[in-house]
Amino acid sequence: MKKFETGLVKGIQEAEAKKRNEQNKETIKKVVVKGTLSPVAFVIRKAATIILLILAAIGLLALIYPQTRTAMQEILQDQFEQIKNLLNL
Repeated sequence: MKKFETGLVKGIQEAEAKKRNEQNKETIKKVVVKGTLSPVAFVIRKAATIILLILAAIGLLALIYPQTRTAMQEILQDQFEQIKNLLNL
């Protein structure tokens, strides 16, 4: 079969391979998915972002200032005790 791979046969095989590649490229099309959020999801996502920012600010204040740090510590200890009483531990 090696003698058939030279010359005209090889040229025909390359042309067929090129034609197949072009057909495959035509069948593969780019699909663009437009990711739009519904208004409800948009509002929920924005509200969650605002809540997270507020909680982050409270956490930073609790770490920086000693008065808020002790107040937060008392609140957390009280909540921990209430959870223990609720679960009967």
